[in-house]
Amino acid sequence: MLVPSMIQTAFRNMSRRTRNANGPGACCNARSGCGFTLIELLVVIAIIALLIGILLPALAKAREAARAAACLSNQRQIGIALMEYANMFNDFIPREAGNVEDPAWPRVLRPLLDETTSWDEPYEDLYAKAEYYRDPARRLDDGHVIHYVSNGLQFVDRENIFERKPATRITRVVTPSSVFWMACFSDDDRGYHYDMAYGDDPDEFHIAIFYDVFLKRHVRPHPTQSRVGLKRHGNGANALHFDGHAEHVTSDELSNLDSWNDLDWYRSNE
Repeated sequence: MLVPSMIQTAFRNMSRRTRNANGPGACCNARSGCGFTLIELLVVIAIIALLIGILLPALAKAREAARAAACLSNQRQIGIALMEYANMFNDFIPREAGNVEDPAWPRVLRPLLDETTSWDEPYEDLYAKAEYYRDPARRLDDGHVIHYVSNGLQFVDRENIFERKPATRITRVVTPSSVFWMACFSDDDRGYHYDMAYGDDPDEFHIAIFYDVFLKRHVRPHPTQSRVGLKRHGNGANALHFDGHAEHVTSDELSNLDSWNDLDWYRSNE
C-alpha cells in the first residue's frame, strides 16, 4: 500500500542518515547533518496525520456498531423476559398501559430481568439502575432512563386505529415473527415526552406507563410526538418482534403501519 511504503521510505532515509553521521570518527553536531532533517520530520508528521484521518472514521463506525450490538442484546433479553411473562400469565403480555393499574412493560418485566427487584417492592431508583432498558446509542441528557417503547396500537382494520391496546394474549398475533412489539425510543430534544412521563412528582408506575405507542404519529416522523427512533442505528433501528427475536430494521419498515399491525381484529372476525 502507498502509505506504509511512504513511512518505510521516510524512516529508511532517516536511519541511513543517522548511521552515516554516526559512523567511525563522526561527530554529531549542527554542521555534520546528524539526525533528521526538517523536511523528513514534516513528512512523518503529515503521514501520521493522514493515518489519523483514515482511522478515525473507521473507529467511529466500530463504536456505532458496538452500541447497536449492545442495544440489540438488551432487546433480546427483554424478549426472553416477555416470553417468560407470557408463560406465567396464561399467554397475556403487556401492551399499552393507560393507567397505573395496567401492566406496564418496564414495571412488570423488570423482576424477570433483574433478580434484585420484585413485583412486591417499589423501584426506588425509578429505573435509573435498569441498564438493560438503556440504548447506549441514545443521548442521555434529556432525562429519560427508559429507551424503548412497546406496541400499544389497537387496529380495527389494516389502516385504522381505535383507542389503545390493553394487555392481550400473545397467541392472538397472527404473524408474530413479522410484527414489532418493541422499538427504540426517539430523541426528546424539546422535552415534550419528558414532561408527560415524569411530571412534577414521578413514581415508578407513572414513568412506566408512558413508554409505548398507541397513535399513528408515534411511529412516524413528527416534530414532537414521534416516539420511535427511526434512525437510531444507521439507516434504521433495532426492533423486537412478538415471537421474541430482535433484529435491525430500516426506517421505512419502522414507519410502516403494517409492521405494527398484529391482525388481532382479523381473528375477531373469524
